[in-house]
Amino acid sequence: MENIYAIIDNALFDDVVKEFLKKYGLPEIQRKFSVYAYNKNGDEFHINFIEQRCDIKYISHPKKTDDASQPIFVENKNLKRLFESTRSLGYTKANIGFILTHGFGCGKNLKVNLSQDTFADNISEIKYCDFGDKDFQEVKNIFDKFKIELIDSHKLQEYIDRKHHKTEHVYDKFGCLNPKIKKYGELVGIDLMSDTKTLRNRLKKFSNNYGFYEDSFQKLTGVDISGVKFTAKNKDRFKPVSIVISCYNSNDTILKSLFSIQSQDLTQEQKKSIDVVLVDDGSDKPVFKTIKKFLNKFDFQIHVIRLEKNKGLSTARNIGIFSSKYDHLILMDSDILLPKNYLLEHSIRNQLLPNAVFVSLKKNVENDSKMAYLRLIKKGLESPVIVDDLRISKNIKQNQLGIYTTPESTDIEILNDTDYLKDFGYGRTIGIFDLPAMVIGHNMSLRRKTLDKTKYFSNHFTGWGMEDAYFGARLIANGNFVIPVLSSNVYHINHPPRSGSERIKTREFKQNIDIYNMLLDQEYQE
Repeated sequence: MENIYAIIDNALFDDVVKEFLKKYGLPEIQRKFSVYAYNKNGDEFHINFIEQRCDIKYISHPKKTDDASQPIFVENKNLKRLFESTRSLGYTKANIGFILTHGFGCGKNLKVNLSQDTFADNISEIKYCDFGDKDFQEVKNIFDKFKIELIDSHKLQEYIDRKHHKTEHVYDKFGCLNPKIKKYGELVGIDLMSDTKTLRNRLKKFSNNYGFYEDSFQKLTGVDISGVKFTAKNKDRFKPVSIVISCYNSNDTILKSLFSIQSQDLTQEQKKSIDVVLVDDGSDKPVFKTIKKFLNKFDFQIHVIRLEKNKGLSTARNIGIFSSKYDHLILMDSDILLPKNYLLEHSIRNQLLPNAVFVSLKKNVENDSKMAYLRLIKKGLESPVIVDDLRISKNIKQNQLGIYTTPESTDIEILNDTDYLKDFGYGRTIGIFDLPAMVIGHNMSLRRKTLDKTKYFSNHFTGWGMEDAYFGARLIANGNFVIPVLSSNVYHINHPPRSGSERIKTREFKQNIDIYNMLLDQEYQE
Protein backbone atom coordinates (compact mmCIF):
# COMPACT_ATOMS: atom_id res chain seq x y z
CA MET A 1 0.00 0.00 0.00
CA GLU A 2 1.55 3.31 -1.10
CA ASN A 3 0.83 6.53 -2.93
CA ILE A 4 1.69 6.88 -6.60
CA TYR A 5 1.57 9.86 -8.90
CA ALA A 6 0.97 11.06 -12.43
CA ILE A 7 2.08 14.25 -14.16
CA ILE A 8 -0.69 15.57 -16.41
CA ASP A 9 -0.07 17.91 -19.31
CA ASN A 10 -2.07 21.16 -19.29
CA ALA A 11 -3.76 20.23 -22.56
CA LEU A 12 -5.07 17.00 -21.03
CA PHE A 13 -6.03 18.12 -17.52
CA ASP A 14 -9.67 19.09 -18.18
CA ASP A 15 -10.24 15.90 -20.20
CA VAL A 16 -8.84 13.74 -17.39
CA VAL A 17 -11.12 15.50 -14.89
CA LYS A 18 -14.14 14.87 -17.17
CA GLU A 19 -13.25 11.18 -17.41
CA PHE A 20 -13.11 10.86 -13.62
CA LEU A 21 -16.34 12.86 -13.35
CA LYS A 22 -18.06 10.46 -15.73
CA LYS A 23 -16.82 7.41 -13.84
CA TYR A 24 -16.94 8.51 -10.19
CA GLY A 25 -19.31 11.45 -9.95
CA LEU A 26 -18.63 14.84 -8.42
CA PRO A 27 -15.33 15.54 -6.62
CA GLU A 28 -14.60 17.71 -3.62
CA ILE A 29 -12.96 20.96 -4.69
CA GLN A 30 -10.34 22.23 -2.29
CA ARG A 31 -7.79 25.00 -2.32
CA LYS A 32 -4.27 24.19 -1.33
CA PHE A 33 -1.68 26.82 -0.52
CA SER A 34 1.94 25.79 -0.39
CA VAL A 35 5.02 27.52 0.97
CA TYR A 36 8.20 25.52 0.29
CA ALA A 37 10.96 27.41 2.10
CA TYR A 38 14.71 26.82 1.72
CA ASN A 39 17.82 27.73 3.71
CA LYS A 40 21.35 28.22 2.43
CA ASN A 41 22.22 24.58 3.20
CA GLY A 42 19.51 23.35 0.84
CA ASP A 43 17.26 22.10 3.67
CA GLU A 44 13.55 22.45 2.98
CA PHE A 45 10.62 23.38 5.21
CA HIS A 46 7.27 22.64 3.54
CA ILE A 47 4.05 24.22 4.81
CA ASN A 48 0.93 23.03 2.99
CA PHE A 49 -2.43 24.54 3.90
CA ILE A 50 -5.59 22.73 2.79
CA GLU A 51 -8.26 25.17 3.91
CA GLN A 52 -7.50 25.44 7.66
CA ARG A 53 -5.61 22.14 7.96
CA CYS A 54 -1.85 22.42 7.85
CA ASP A 55 0.77 19.83 6.88
CA ILE A 56 4.34 20.64 7.91
CA LYS A 57 7.31 18.72 6.58
CA TYR A 58 11.04 19.09 7.09
CA ILE A 59 13.45 17.73 4.45
CA SER A 60 17.18 17.78 5.17
CA HIS A 61 19.85 18.02 2.52
CA PRO A 62 21.16 15.53 1.69
CA LYS A 63 17.89 13.72 2.31
CA LYS A 64 17.83 11.50 5.39
CA THR A 65 15.46 8.72 6.30
CA ASP A 66 14.22 10.46 9.44
CA ASP A 67 12.61 13.46 7.74
CA ALA A 68 9.57 14.49 9.73
CA SER A 69 6.08 15.08 8.35
CA GLN A 70 3.39 16.14 10.78
CA PRO A 71 -0.19 17.11 9.84
CA ILE A 72 -1.80 19.51 12.32
CA PHE A 73 -5.04 21.47 12.56
CA VAL A 74 -4.24 25.15 12.47
CA GLU A 75 -5.90 27.03 15.27
CA ASN A 76 -6.48 30.72 14.75
CA LYS A 77 -3.71 31.69 17.14
CA ASN A 78 -1.12 34.05 15.62
CA LEU A 79 0.39 31.99 12.83
CA LYS A 80 2.74 34.85 12.10
CA ARG A 81 5.01 33.23 14.70
CA LEU A 82 5.19 30.06 12.60
CA PHE A 83 6.68 31.99 9.70
CA GLU A 84 8.88 34.07 11.99
CA SER A 85 10.37 30.86 13.38
CA THR A 86 11.22 29.62 9.87
CA ARG A 87 12.91 32.96 9.15
CA SER A 88 14.99 32.72 12.34
CA LEU A 89 16.20 29.31 11.14
CA GLY A 90 17.32 30.78 7.82
CA TYR A 91 14.36 29.79 5.63
CA THR A 92 14.06 33.15 3.91
CA LYS A 93 13.20 32.15 0.32
CA ALA A 94 10.34 29.95 -0.85
CA ASN A 95 8.18 28.70 -3.67
CA ILE A 96 4.71 30.10 -2.97
CA GLY A 97 1.50 29.21 -4.79
CA PHE A 98 -2.21 28.38 -4.82
CA ILE A 99 -3.24 24.94 -6.01
CA LEU A 100 -6.71 23.72 -6.97
CA THR A 101 -7.43 20.08 -6.14
CA HIS A 102 -10.27 17.83 -7.34
CA GLY A 103 -10.64 14.93 -4.91
CA PHE A 104 -12.42 11.84 -6.30
CA GLY A 105 -13.44 8.88 -4.16
CA CYS A 106 -12.64 5.90 -6.39
CA GLY A 107 -13.34 3.00 -4.08
CA LYS A 108 -13.49 2.01 -0.44
CA ASN A 109 -9.82 2.75 0.25
CA LEU A 110 -8.81 4.69 -2.82
CA LYS A 111 -8.82 8.43 -3.43
CA VAL A 112 -7.43 10.34 -6.40
CA ASN A 113 -6.48 14.00 -6.06
CA LEU A 114 -6.07 15.84 -9.36
CA SER A 115 -4.11 19.01 -8.54
CA GLN A 116 -3.82 21.87 -10.99
CA ASP A 117 -1.00 24.42 -11.30
CA THR A 118 1.35 22.97 -8.71
CA PHE A 119 5.03 23.92 -8.64
CA ALA A 120 5.65 20.92 -10.90
CA ASP A 121 2.77 21.22 -13.41
CA ASN A 122 -0.48 19.28 -12.84
CA ILE A 123 0.03 16.31 -10.54
CA SER A 124 -2.34 13.48 -9.70
CA GLU A 125 -1.89 11.72 -6.38
CA ILE A 126 -3.40 8.24 -6.03
CA LYS A 127 -3.67 7.58 -2.31
CA TYR A 128 -3.48 4.21 -0.54
CA CYS A 129 -3.39 2.12 -3.67
CA ASP A 130 -3.11 -1.65 -3.86
CA PHE A 131 -1.74 -2.50 -7.31
CA GLY A 132 -3.79 -5.68 -7.49
CA ASP A 133 -7.03 -4.03 -6.46
CA LYS A 134 -9.88 -3.74 -8.98
CA ASP A 135 -10.48 -0.08 -8.04
CA PHE A 136 -6.85 0.76 -8.77
CA GLN A 137 -6.98 -1.00 -12.13
CA GLU A 138 -10.02 1.06 -13.14
CA VAL A 139 -8.19 4.27 -12.19
CA LYS A 140 -5.09 3.12 -14.07
CA ASN A 141 -7.23 2.49 -17.16
CA ILE A 142 -8.18 6.18 -17.22
CA PHE A 143 -4.56 7.28 -17.16
CA ASP A 144 -3.65 4.62 -19.75
CA LYS A 145 -6.35 6.05 -22.03
CA PHE A 146 -4.44 9.35 -22.10
CA LYS A 147 -1.02 7.61 -22.21
CA ILE A 148 -0.09 9.08 -18.82
CA GLU A 149 2.60 7.20 -16.89
CA LEU A 150 2.14 6.40 -13.20
CA ILE A 151 5.28 7.00 -11.13
CA ASP A 152 6.40 6.48 -7.54
CA SER A 153 7.44 9.20 -5.08
CA HIS A 154 11.14 8.93 -5.94
CA LYS A 155 10.56 9.54 -9.66
CA LEU A 156 8.21 12.40 -8.80
CA GLN A 157 10.90 14.01 -6.64
CA GLU A 158 13.46 13.62 -9.44
CA TYR A 159 11.02 15.35 -11.81
CA ILE A 160 10.43 18.17 -9.31
CA ASP A 161 14.16 18.62 -8.76
CA ARG A 162 14.66 19.11 -12.50
CA LYS A 163 12.04 21.85 -12.67
CA HIS A 164 12.99 25.49 -12.31
CA HIS A 165 10.91 27.02 -9.53
CA LYS A 166 10.54 30.74 -9.06
CA THR A 167 11.49 31.62 -5.49
CA GLU A 168 10.19 34.56 -3.48
CA HIS A 169 11.12 36.15 -0.17
CA VAL A 170 8.99 35.03 2.78
CA TYR A 171 9.68 38.44 4.35
CA ASP A 172 10.88 41.61 2.67
CA LYS A 173 13.79 43.72 3.97
CA PHE A 174 11.42 45.62 6.26
CA GLY A 175 10.19 42.42 7.92
CA CYS A 176 6.78 42.40 6.20
CA LEU A 177 5.30 38.99 5.46
CA ASN A 178 4.81 38.11 1.79
CA PRO A 179 1.35 39.42 0.74
CA LYS A 180 0.47 36.10 -0.93
CA ILE A 181 0.71 34.36 2.43
CA LYS A 182 -1.38 37.04 4.14
CA LYS A 183 -3.98 36.82 1.36
CA TYR A 184 -4.47 33.09 1.87
CA GLY A 185 -5.02 33.64 5.57
CA GLU A 186 -7.76 36.13 4.77
CA LEU A 187 -9.43 33.75 2.32
CA VAL A 188 -9.81 30.94 4.84
CA GLY A 189 -10.09 32.87 8.09
CA ILE A 190 -6.62 32.14 9.45
CA ASP A 191 -5.12 35.12 11.26
CA LEU A 192 -1.50 35.42 10.19
CA MET A 193 -0.78 38.83 11.62
CA SER A 194 -1.80 39.17 15.27
CA ASP A 195 -3.25 37.57 18.36
CA THR A 196 -6.93 37.63 17.48
CA LYS A 197 -8.85 36.30 20.46
CA THR A 198 -12.40 37.59 20.10
CA LEU A 199 -14.91 36.31 17.59
CA ARG A 200 -15.63 39.85 16.39
CA ASN A 201 -11.99 40.38 15.45
CA ARG A 202 -11.83 36.96 13.84
CA LEU A 203 -14.67 37.97 11.53
CA LYS A 204 -12.72 41.07 10.49
CA LYS A 205 -9.93 38.82 9.18
CA PHE A 206 -12.06 36.67 6.88
CA SER A 207 -12.96 37.23 3.23
CA ASN A 208 -16.16 35.62 1.98
CA ASN A 209 -14.87 35.70 -1.59
CA TYR A 210 -15.70 32.20 -2.87
CA GLY A 211 -14.78 33.24 -6.41
CA PHE A 212 -11.80 30.87 -6.36
CA TYR A 213 -14.24 27.99 -6.83
CA GLU A 214 -16.47 29.47 -9.51
CA ASP A 215 -14.65 28.36 -12.67
CA SER A 216 -14.32 24.76 -11.47
CA PHE A 217 -17.95 24.65 -10.37
CA GLN A 218 -19.03 25.95 -13.78
CA LYS A 219 -16.95 23.33 -15.62
CA LEU A 220 -18.20 20.45 -13.46
CA THR A 221 -21.91 21.34 -13.40
CA GLY A 222 -22.52 23.68 -16.33
CA VAL A 223 -24.03 26.42 -14.11
CA ASP A 224 -22.88 29.25 -11.84
CA ILE A 225 -22.45 28.39 -8.18
CA SER A 226 -24.86 31.10 -6.98
CA GLY A 227 -26.79 31.59 -10.23
CA VAL A 228 -30.42 31.04 -11.13
CA LYS A 229 -29.91 28.25 -13.67
CA PHE A 230 -30.77 24.72 -12.54
CA THR A 231 -28.31 21.84 -12.35
CA ALA A 232 -30.85 19.47 -13.90
CA LYS A 233 -28.30 17.55 -15.97
CA ASN A 234 -26.69 16.39 -12.71
CA LYS A 235 -29.88 14.72 -11.49
CA ASP A 236 -28.26 11.29 -11.14
CA ARG A 237 -25.64 12.73 -8.78
CA PHE A 238 -27.90 13.26 -5.78
CA LYS A 239 -26.41 12.02 -2.51
CA PRO A 240 -28.22 10.87 0.67
CA VAL A 241 -29.25 13.74 2.91
CA SER A 242 -30.62 14.24 6.42
CA ILE A 243 -33.25 16.94 6.91
CA VAL A 244 -33.71 18.30 10.43
CA ILE A 245 -37.00 20.08 11.11
CA SER A 246 -37.69 21.71 14.47
CA CYS A 247 -41.39 22.06 15.16
CA TYR A 248 -43.33 24.00 17.79
CA ASN A 249 -47.11 24.43 17.55
CA SER A 250 -46.93 24.27 13.76
CA ASN A 251 -49.41 21.46 13.18
CA ASP A 252 -51.14 23.58 10.56
CA THR A 253 -48.03 23.77 8.33
CA ILE A 254 -45.88 20.70 8.99
CA LEU A 255 -47.73 18.41 6.56
CA LYS A 256 -47.28 20.93 3.77
CA SER A 257 -43.55 21.05 4.52
CA LEU A 258 -43.30 17.25 4.44
CA PHE A 259 -45.21 16.99 1.16
CA SER A 260 -42.87 19.57 -0.37
CA ILE A 261 -40.04 17.13 0.43
CA GLN A 262 -41.98 14.23 -1.07
CA SER A 263 -42.59 16.24 -4.26
CA GLN A 264 -38.86 16.70 -5.00
CA ASP A 265 -37.91 15.99 -8.60
CA LEU A 266 -36.04 12.81 -7.65
CA THR A 267 -36.55 9.12 -8.29
CA GLN A 268 -38.30 6.95 -5.73
CA GLU A 269 -34.97 5.31 -4.87
CA GLN A 270 -33.35 8.69 -4.32
CA LYS A 271 -36.20 9.72 -2.02
CA LYS A 272 -35.60 6.60 0.04
CA SER A 273 -32.15 7.99 0.82
CA ILE A 274 -33.69 11.04 2.51
CA ASP A 275 -33.63 10.90 6.31
CA VAL A 276 -36.09 13.32 7.96
CA VAL A 277 -35.70 13.99 11.67
CA LEU A 278 -38.63 15.95 13.07
CA VAL A 279 -38.11 17.34 16.58
CA ASP A 280 -41.37 18.29 18.31
CA ASP A 281 -40.25 20.92 20.80
CA GLY A 282 -43.05 20.50 23.34
CA SER A 283 -45.98 21.45 21.08
CA ASP A 284 -49.38 21.66 22.81
CA LYS A 285 -50.65 18.98 20.44
CA PRO A 286 -48.02 16.32 19.63
CA VAL A 287 -46.97 16.64 16.00
CA PHE A 288 -47.01 12.88 15.53
CA LYS A 289 -50.82 12.89 15.93
CA THR A 290 -51.03 15.26 12.95
CA ILE A 291 -48.78 13.30 10.59
CA LYS A 292 -49.23 9.63 11.60
CA LYS A 293 -52.03 8.79 9.15
CA PHE A 294 -49.98 10.25 6.27
CA LEU A 295 -46.72 8.39 6.92
CA ASN A 296 -47.42 5.84 4.17
CA LYS A 297 -47.59 8.71 1.66
CA PHE A 298 -43.87 9.44 1.97
CA ASP A 299 -41.05 7.52 0.32
CA PHE A 300 -38.58 8.75 2.95
CA GLN A 301 -38.36 7.73 6.58
CA ILE A 302 -39.52 10.18 9.26
CA HIS A 303 -38.14 9.95 12.78
CA VAL A 304 -40.18 11.98 15.29
CA ILE A 305 -38.55 13.02 18.55
CA ARG A 306 -40.95 14.45 21.12
CA LEU A 307 -39.70 16.82 23.84
CA GLU A 308 -42.33 17.04 26.58
CA LYS A 309 -41.29 20.58 27.49
CA ASN A 310 -40.29 23.38 25.15
CA LYS A 311 -36.48 23.57 25.19
CA GLY A 312 -35.99 26.23 22.52
CA LEU A 313 -34.93 26.22 18.90
CA SER A 314 -31.21 25.62 19.48
CA THR A 315 -31.75 22.55 21.65
CA ALA A 316 -34.34 21.12 19.25
CA ARG A 317 -32.02 21.56 16.27
CA ASN A 318 -29.04 20.10 18.11
CA ILE A 319 -31.02 17.01 19.12
CA GLY A 320 -32.17 16.59 15.52
CA ILE A 321 -28.65 16.98 14.14
CA PHE A 322 -27.26 14.51 16.67
CA SER A 323 -29.98 11.99 15.72
CA SER A 324 -29.52 12.33 11.94
CA LYS A 325 -27.36 9.89 10.02
CA TYR A 326 -26.00 11.37 6.77
CA ASP A 327 -23.02 13.61 6.07
CA HIS A 328 -25.08 16.13 4.08
CA LEU A 329 -27.53 18.08 6.23
CA ILE A 330 -30.46 20.38 5.52
CA LEU A 331 -31.91 22.48 8.33
CA MET A 332 -35.39 23.86 7.72
CA ASP A 333 -38.31 25.27 9.67
CA SER A 334 -41.70 23.62 9.86
CA ASP A 335 -43.33 26.50 7.95
CA ILE A 336 -41.07 26.22 4.87
CA LEU A 337 -42.09 24.77 1.50
CA LEU A 338 -39.27 23.52 -0.69
CA PRO A 339 -39.43 23.91 -4.49
CA LYS A 340 -39.02 20.61 -6.30
CA ASN A 341 -35.36 21.20 -7.27
CA TYR A 342 -34.17 22.24 -3.80
CA LEU A 343 -32.56 19.03 -2.56
CA LEU A 344 -30.67 18.39 -5.80
CA GLU A 345 -29.33 21.96 -5.97
CA HIS A 346 -28.05 21.83 -2.40
CA SER A 347 -26.76 18.27 -2.69
CA ILE A 348 -24.52 19.08 -5.65
CA ARG A 349 -23.06 22.15 -3.97
CA ASN A 350 -22.31 20.30 -0.75
CA GLN A 351 -20.57 17.53 -2.65
CA LEU A 352 -18.27 19.97 -4.43
CA LEU A 353 -17.56 22.46 -1.62
CA PRO A 354 -17.14 20.90 1.83
CA ASN A 355 -16.35 24.21 3.58
CA ALA A 356 -19.48 26.29 3.05
CA VAL A 357 -23.00 26.90 4.27
CA PHE A 358 -25.57 27.29 1.48
CA VAL A 359 -28.66 29.45 1.91
CA SER A 360 -31.70 29.93 -0.31
CA LEU A 361 -33.90 33.02 -0.26
CA LYS A 362 -37.58 33.03 0.70
CA LYS A 363 -40.92 34.24 -0.54
CA ASN A 364 -43.66 34.83 2.05
CA VAL A 365 -47.05 33.23 1.34
CA GLU A 366 -50.28 32.98 3.28
CA ASN A 367 -51.42 29.72 4.81
CA ASP A 368 -54.22 28.02 2.93
CA SER A 369 -56.18 25.01 4.19
CA LYS A 370 -57.83 24.25 0.83
CA MET A 371 -57.13 20.84 -0.70
CA ALA A 372 -56.24 22.52 -4.01
CA TYR A 373 -53.33 24.19 -2.24
CA LEU A 374 -52.09 20.85 -0.89
CA ARG A 375 -52.47 19.25 -4.34
CA LEU A 376 -50.32 22.03 -5.80
CA ILE A 377 -47.60 21.25 -3.26
CA LYS A 378 -47.82 17.52 -3.97
CA LYS A 379 -47.39 18.22 -7.67
CA GLY A 380 -44.09 19.98 -6.99
CA LEU A 381 -43.48 23.70 -6.56
CA GLU A 382 -41.38 25.78 -8.91
CA SER A 383 -38.77 28.04 -7.35
CA PRO A 384 -40.29 31.52 -6.89
CA VAL A 385 -38.90 34.12 -9.28
CA ILE A 386 -39.85 37.06 -7.10
CA VAL A 387 -38.84 36.85 -3.44
CA ASP A 388 -39.26 39.22 -0.51
CA ASP A 389 -36.09 38.35 1.31
CA LEU A 390 -34.06 40.92 3.27
CA ARG A 391 -30.94 39.78 1.38
CA ILE A 392 -32.47 41.14 -1.84
CA SER A 393 -33.75 44.47 -0.56
CA LYS A 394 -34.90 46.03 2.68
CA ASN A 395 -35.81 49.47 3.97
CA ILE A 396 -33.96 50.25 7.18
CA LYS A 397 -35.54 52.91 9.36
CA GLN A 398 -33.51 55.37 11.41
CA ASN A 399 -32.29 53.72 14.65
CA GLN A 400 -34.14 50.50 13.79
CA LEU A 401 -33.51 47.64 16.21
CA GLY A 402 -30.82 45.34 14.87
CA ILE A 403 -27.32 44.00 15.45
CA TYR A 404 -26.03 47.43 14.45
CA THR A 405 -27.69 50.82 14.24
CA THR A 406 -27.89 53.28 11.38
CA PRO A 407 -28.29 57.04 11.93
CA GLU A 408 -30.62 57.50 8.96
CA SER A 409 -33.27 55.67 6.98
CA THR A 410 -31.87 53.82 4.01
CA ASP A 411 -32.71 51.20 1.40
CA ILE A 412 -30.22 48.36 1.14
CA GLU A 413 -29.68 45.71 -1.55
CA ILE A 414 -27.27 43.26 0.02
CA LEU A 415 -26.82 40.71 -2.79
CA ASN A 416 -26.41 43.48 -5.34
CA ASP A 417 -24.03 45.53 -3.21
CA THR A 418 -21.82 42.57 -2.24
CA ASP A 419 -21.64 40.63 -5.55
CA TYR A 420 -23.73 37.76 -4.15
CA LEU A 421 -22.08 38.03 -0.70
CA LYS A 422 -18.52 37.68 -2.08
CA ASP A 423 -17.69 41.24 -0.93
CA PHE A 424 -19.34 40.93 2.47
CA GLY A 425 -16.25 39.84 4.42
CA TYR A 426 -13.76 41.55 6.75
CA GLY A 427 -16.46 42.46 9.28
CA ARG A 428 -18.30 44.72 6.82
CA THR A 429 -21.76 45.92 7.84
CA ILE A 430 -24.63 47.04 5.60
CA GLY A 431 -27.41 48.85 7.40
CA ILE A 432 -28.10 46.80 10.52
CA PHE A 433 -26.66 43.55 9.09
CA ASP A 434 -23.33 41.74 8.83
CA LEU A 435 -22.28 38.52 7.07
CA PRO A 436 -23.28 36.19 9.95
CA ALA A 437 -26.81 37.63 9.72
CA MET A 438 -27.04 36.17 6.21
CA VAL A 439 -27.10 32.68 7.75
CA ILE A 440 -30.84 32.45 8.33
CA GLY A 441 -32.05 29.16 9.76
CA HIS A 442 -35.40 28.77 8.03
CA ASN A 443 -33.37 26.88 5.41
CA MET A 444 -29.68 26.11 4.99
CA SER A 445 -27.44 23.19 4.06
CA LEU A 446 -23.93 22.15 5.03
CA ARG A 447 -21.70 19.16 5.74
CA ARG A 448 -21.64 17.36 9.08
CA LYS A 449 -17.92 17.96 9.62
CA THR A 450 -18.61 21.69 9.27
CA LEU A 451 -21.20 21.43 12.01
CA ASP A 452 -18.95 19.35 14.24
CA LYS A 453 -16.23 22.02 14.11
CA THR A 454 -18.80 24.72 14.93
CA LYS A 455 -20.23 22.78 17.89
CA TYR A 456 -23.84 23.15 16.76
CA PHE A 457 -26.24 25.87 17.99
CA SER A 458 -25.70 27.87 21.17
CA ASN A 459 -28.15 27.77 24.08
CA HIS A 460 -27.25 31.29 25.20
CA PHE A 461 -30.33 32.68 23.45
CA THR A 462 -33.90 32.55 24.76
CA GLY A 463 -36.91 33.23 22.59
CA TRP A 464 -36.78 34.75 19.10
CA GLY A 465 -33.69 35.77 17.20
CA MET A 466 -29.88 35.73 16.94
CA GLU A 467 -29.11 32.02 17.41
CA ASP A 468 -28.71 31.75 13.63
CA ALA A 469 -26.39 34.78 13.37
CA TYR A 470 -24.17 33.49 16.17
CA PHE A 471 -24.07 30.07 14.52
CA GLY A 472 -23.12 31.85 11.28
CA ALA A 473 -20.39 33.83 13.03
CA ARG A 474 -18.77 30.64 14.32
CA LEU A 475 -19.05 29.00 10.91
CA ILE A 476 -17.30 31.95 9.28
CA ALA A 477 -14.61 32.07 11.98
CA ASN A 478 -13.83 28.44 11.15
CA GLY A 479 -13.18 29.32 7.50
CA ASN A 480 -16.55 28.51 5.91
CA PHE A 481 -18.10 30.54 3.12
CA VAL A 482 -21.70 31.77 3.07
CA ILE A 483 -23.01 31.13 -0.44
CA PRO A 484 -26.53 31.85 -1.76
CA VAL A 485 -28.36 29.30 -3.92
CA LEU A 486 -30.55 31.44 -6.17
CA SER A 487 -31.70 28.58 -8.39
CA SER A 488 -33.94 27.21 -5.64
CA ASN A 489 -35.69 29.66 -3.34
CA VAL A 490 -38.23 28.56 -0.74
CA TYR A 491 -41.73 29.57 0.34
CA HIS A 492 -42.32 30.70 3.91
CA ILE A 493 -45.85 30.32 5.28
CA ASN A 494 -46.82 33.39 7.31
CA HIS A 495 -48.06 32.75 10.85
CA PRO A 496 -48.55 34.65 14.13
CA PRO A 497 -45.45 35.10 16.32
CA ARG A 498 -44.50 31.86 18.12
CA SER A 499 -43.56 34.06 21.08
CA GLY A 500 -47.23 34.98 21.54
CA SER A 501 -47.16 38.62 20.38
CA GLU A 502 -45.03 41.09 18.45
CA ARG A 503 -44.28 42.93 21.70
CA ILE A 504 -42.82 39.81 23.34
CA LYS A 505 -40.97 38.89 20.14
CA THR A 506 -39.34 42.35 20.02
CA ARG A 507 -38.35 42.13 23.69
CA GLU A 508 -36.75 38.71 23.13
CA PHE A 509 -34.93 39.98 20.04
CA LYS A 510 -33.48 42.96 21.92
CA GLN A 511 -32.22 40.73 24.76
CA ASN A 512 -30.67 38.31 22.28
CA ILE A 513 -28.89 41.13 20.39
CA ASP A 514 -27.21 42.12 23.66
CA ILE A 515 -26.18 38.49 24.25
CA TYR A 516 -24.87 38.20 20.68
CA ASN A 517 -22.67 41.27 21.01
CA MET A 518 -21.39 40.09 24.38
CA LEU A 519 -20.42 36.71 22.89
CA LEU A 520 -18.66 38.36 19.93
CA ASP A 521 -16.44 40.28 22.32
CA GLN A 522 -15.48 37.30 24.49
CA GLU A 523 -12.37 35.23 23.83
CA TYR A 524 -13.36 32.64 21.25
CA GLN A 525 -12.39 29.01 21.81
CA GLU A 526 -12.14 26.59 18.87
